[in-house]
Amino acid sequence: MPVEAEIAPIDARAVCFDSLPDYVLIPGDEKYIKAIWDTWLYDKNSHTNCCELTPSYYLIHVSTSIEFNDAGANLSDDEKERIYSRYENEQTDDKYVHCHDIDAQEEKLKEKPFRYHVYGDPGVSFEDCPKDEQMDSIREHFRANAPF
Repeated sequence: MPVEAEIAPIDARAVCFDSLPDYVLIPGDEKYIKAIWDTWLYDKNSHTNCCELTPSYYLIHVSTSIEFNDAGANLSDDEKERIYSRYENEQTDDKYVHCHDIDAQEEKLKEKPFRYHVYGDPGVSFEDCPKDEQMDSIREHFRANAPF
């Protein structure tokens, strides 16, 4: 008789990384931007092995936000809007990150360049709604209610 695997409940968490080094900035914009924060959603109970022994979390992109430095804070509203529009609306793909990289950062919860938030129980069971739909719902919740 086949054994059914028990599916672990979702332990939804959000992390925020300063992704400024990954962006190609328009020349001149770098003198106004302190950080570009990408917020990601992942399930602490879900690990993926991407053709290697080291497990990874699947990080689902939630949002991007600009943090201006002092010079950027003094820009006109039109210039700030141009920068927001350019970088906060850029398409960002979901990605895999090794579990140990994320887990090690949990010890430094409030230190930059890492921010962390526990969502808790999504409120529905897998019988009511598949995991992908639950994670999608949590992602939309975070988009509307920024965790950071």
